[in-house]
This record gives sequence, C-alpha cells and structure tokens, in this order.
Amino acid sequence: MPEEQPPAQTAPLIDEKIRAGFPSPASGGVGHRLDLNEHLVRNPAATFFLIVSGDSMVGEGINDGDMVVVDRSVEPRSGSIVVAAIEGDFTLKRFVKAAASFELHSGNPDYPVIHPRREDDCVVGVVRWILRKCSR
Repeated sequence: MPEEQPPAQTAPLIDEKIRAGFPSPASGGVGHRLDLNEHLVRNPAATFFLIVSGDSMVGEGINDGDMVVVDRSVEPRSGSIVVAAIEGDFTLKRFVKAAASFELHSGNPDYPVIHPRREDDCVVGVVRWILRKCSR
C-alpha cells in the first residue's frame, strides 16, 4: 500500500531577498505561497528526513539536532554530503571519490576517515538540504 501524502501546507514567500549585511528598508510584498515540500523535495518517493546526532560534521556546518533532507535518487559526486550504511549503521559524511573506490570524511578532525571495505557498505542517499532551528 503506497504511503499517503499529507496535504500541502503553504506559507507566504516574500518577494524580496534579505541582506545579511547592512540593513535596507523593506519594500517587497508577498510574492506567492511557498510549499516547503515542493521546494525541498525533488523526488518524493526517494526522499526522507533525518535528525543529526553528534558532532562529526560540525566543520561542514551540520550540527547536532539539525535536520537533513536526503534524496536516494541523486548520484553522489566527490564532495557530496551523504548518508552511508557502514557495517549496518548509518552515518553522515562527506563522500570523496578515490581511484577505484571512495572514502567517507567527517567534518571534525577527531574522527577518522572511513574506507568502506564490505560489499554491503554503501551510500544510501545524498543530502540536499540542511534545516536548523534558530531559536528555542
């Protein structure tokens, strides 16, 4: 039985970019309604969300408690952030293409490079978005 999709929830998208430097007077109006599923999920059948636990990717700007949007249909390229299955456990790492294989690098020097060796060690999906709650 296919999984039922929840109804779309939209929010207003302001038709102006916000500066991250000197303030400017606000002049834009509401452009259109934004459905975050439509914006964040390119391939619904291949997309899932995960909450990050731990500090191995802090150097990549991914913190404990962040949410990542993962797409299983995207082919990883060297430099992609990926979810990988290593010895039956999932991990979040940077995919680095090596000669005939690949390595998984963390964003924290306290963690070693992973050199997948087993047949069932594989990339599960590529991280497309990182979502972070700014206030508590």
